[in-house]
Amino acid sequence: MTALVRSVGLLGCAALALSSAPDALRLIAAVPLVLILPGYALALNFVPRTADATVWVTWTIALSLAVSVLLPLVAGTVAVIVSPVVWVVSLVAVTLTAEVAALRFRGRSAHRSFGGIVVSRWSATALVVAGVIVTGGSYLSWADAQSRSTPTATQLWMVPGPSATELRIGVTRYGTTESMRLVVDGGSERKEFALTPSAQTFEITWQIADNGSVVRASLYLGDDPRPFREVFHRSDDVPATGARSVSPALHEILT
Repeated sequence: MTALVRSVGLLGCAALALSSAPDALRLIAAVPLVLILPGYALALNFVPRTADATVWVTWTIALSLAVSVLLPLVAGTVAVIVSPVVWVVSLVAVTLTAEVAALRFRGRSAHRSFGGIVVSRWSATALVVAGVIVTGGSYLSWADAQSRSTPTATQLWMVPGPSATELRIGVTRYGTTESMRLVVDGGSERKEFALTPSAQTFEITWQIADNGSVVRASLYLGDDPRPFREVFHRSDDVPATGARSVSPALHEILT
């Protein structure tokens, strides 16, 4: 009967936490859902019924926090988008599973013998839980570090070309996989180039117009109307000699 009351309370807290109720009520429902119910259900499987209140409170809060933190990490590792609904449903699933396990194995011997060494189920389970937390936390930290070890910069550059009337414009990726658009506007001429994720380097030669206009290269992510990289070049005609003065270009801009 007590397990049934806890299960009903668990589902009620989950429903209230995900509802459109005022934030204060949702917070009240989230506290037992995050800090009490999962840990208490897990502790039922190995903490002796005769343990004092301090032991129960410690294990309840510790296991609840461990589950609440590890569930989003595990979901993120397997590429599941962690939303409030996913998090709450995961907490409910873990709690109900632990409740069923506690009912299923209730009454069994609280001790096990391993090679003549008698170990209480409480101690053995505590060691297993601690090992899972340490191993899981270490692995998730390593996996996150590995995913961040690849640089994800994008370089847009513009340099003088082979002749005084040409420019070399290019894009180089370092680990990024987004689709991009390069737009080059020379005043009298404007061209757009689609850069596929597989194109790590893209380079063109641009002919400078004779009217001394500004050449601007803009790099866009997908359909975003705002450029996230820009470089430009201004050329000035010198009537006395007919020569062209090339101003310094704004070279590479890195993320």
